Amino acid sequence: MGTRPKVLVIDDDASFIGFISALLQVAGYAPVVAFDAMQGLMFAQREGPAVILLDLNMPAGGGLQLLERLQKSPKAQGVPSSSPPRCSRGSRPTRRAKGRRASSRSRWTRTR
Repeated sequence: MGTRPKVLVIDDDASFIGFISALLQVAGYAPVVAFDAMQGLMFAQREGPAVILLDLNMPAGGGLQLLERLQKSPKAQGVPSSSPPRCSRGSRPTRRAKGRRASSRSRWTRTR
C-alpha cells in the first residue's frame, strides 16, 4: 500500500480539528494538524502536504496573513489551499462573508 497523501489542517478550534481529522483518515488521507499560524507555516514547509485546509478567521488575522505567507513560500507555493472569500474592501472579508463562512462551518460541526 502506498503512502497516504498528507492534508495539513490549520485551525484554532480543537473540536473541529478532531472532526475533520477523523473524516480525512476514513477517506484515506494522513492529516497533519496545526493549532496556530506559526505552527501551520512550519508544518507546511516541513511536511510537504498535498492540500492545506486553513481557517482564515483565526485570532489577530492569523489565517489571512498565513495564506499570504504560504503563497510566497517556495516550499508551499504550489500547494492548493483555501482562499479568502471575495471581498468588497481590500483583503479583509466583509461581515457578510465572515457570516457565510461561520454558517457553513457550523453545519460541519453540528451534531443531531
